[in-house]
Amino acid sequence: MMLLNIFHYFGFNSLTTVTTTADTTKTSTTEKFSGGSLSATTVAGINGSTGSTLSAFNGIRYITVDSTNAYVYAADFYNHRIMRYSTSSTSGTNGVVAAGDSGGGYANTTLFYPWGFGQYQSVSNDLFITSYYGHTVIRWTSDASSGYYIAGVLGASGKTPILVSNPMSIKVDSYLNMYVADSGNSRIQMFCANNQTGITIDGTVVGGSGAAQLTAPRTIVFDSAMNLYVSDRGNSRVQKFYQL
Repeated sequence: MMLLNIFHYFGFNSLTTVTTTADTTKTSTTEKFSGGSLSATTVAGINGSTGSTLSAFNGIRYITVDSTNAYVYAADFYNHRIMRYSTSSTSGTNGVVAAGDSGGGYANTTLFYPWGFGQYQSVSNDLFITSYYGHTVIRWTSDASSGYYIAGVLGASGKTPILVSNPMSIKVDSYLNMYVADSGNSRIQMFCANNQTGITIDGTVVGGSGAAQLTAPRTIVFDSAMNLYVSDRGNSRVQKFYQL
């Protein structure tokens, strides 16, 4: 894995937690488990019910808790939006649309099947959101009415360094560099801040089962030593790439 020596200087928000779901699952709630408890409290959504109201979800793909533990954010995939709820809220509580709307489409005023998002709150409150079918990453100030594209070309998938195909998980570091699971291209792409040309740090555009290959990677996580863990969906394994 080519992570370069610049990774020695990067850090990530250790308070962030993530959850992803299967493509075909339309998850309808976000559950909170207290330490040591096997019983959860529903803090967002309505159990067994999907919808497009502010109290409902339709296909949660990713969640995270902010650095203050005050809010939980969720990628509401089929409603084309990122929702924000208080971590002390209860089932049926209305949330706030932090990005996008329920319509979706090819425009910077909405999202188009958002899968993952990243944030580094000590540097910026902006959300960096992957658009699965839009083949882009869009940067969106929370609660704003629009964002702007920072990676990929809207509606165009491809294998060149400036394109992504069905991006899923994303991480953002303290320099606002991005690391994207470019699922359709079986690779992990790094985009330096303010640069729309990606660098392949893991995998190749040709998927495979070799030690240096991935097939349809979904989720990426860094540990404190900057080793990268990838859920290699197509090969039914988790790959660890050591920092160089």
